[in-house]
Amino acid sequence: MIAQRDKNGFGYWHRVHQLPGIYWCPWHKRPLFKCDGNWVTEKLPSWRLDVTETATEVCDAIGHPTLNRYNEVIMKFLYHPCPIDELALLALLTKAAEKRGVKTWKWEPGSSLLSDIVFESIPAWWLRDVCSVSEKVHGEFFREIDDAVNAARVGTQVYALAAAILLDEDNLDINEARRSTPLMCVD
Repeated sequence: MIAQRDKNGFGYWHRVHQLPGIYWCPWHKRPLFKCDGNWVTEKLPSWRLDVTETATEVCDAIGHPTLNRYNEVIMKFLYHPCPIDELALLALLTKAAEKRGVKTWKWEPGSSLLSDIVFESIPAWWLRDVCSVSEKVHGEFFREIDDAVNAARVGTQVYALAAAILLDEDNLDINEARRSTPLMCVD
């Protein structure tokens, strides 16, 4: 915000900072202000914001590798002119899940569930805030998360979480799930 004011004379909200699951700036790795109410839509950022103190768990999680990968995926979803094709993304995630031995719609004995991996690797406070869940029985199908690789629609945050967990650590490439035509605004 300081750099924005120095450069432009005012601060502005970044879209990525407003997305569910983003608790620190993906570029600068600094905790974001948490604003209650409609501040984001009604006012420009200022030092007179009604903000709550950044929770200790957020500050402790800034180095969390999976949550940082989630932030990276969300940014890849957002900052590209060609939209994601949901069926192509499902195919990409399903292929990655099968490669890692994660149960998909084609059940194989001994395979684990995506939700088991999520609940083992993601802090409970994050899951509570973003997915409105905090508990799960290990080994039981959990529709809100497991559907990301089971031919059913889930929310953007769950797709991003699945991509952060399932796609190769060195290659977070989601381009094969993109449509070839960029989005265009037509009035």
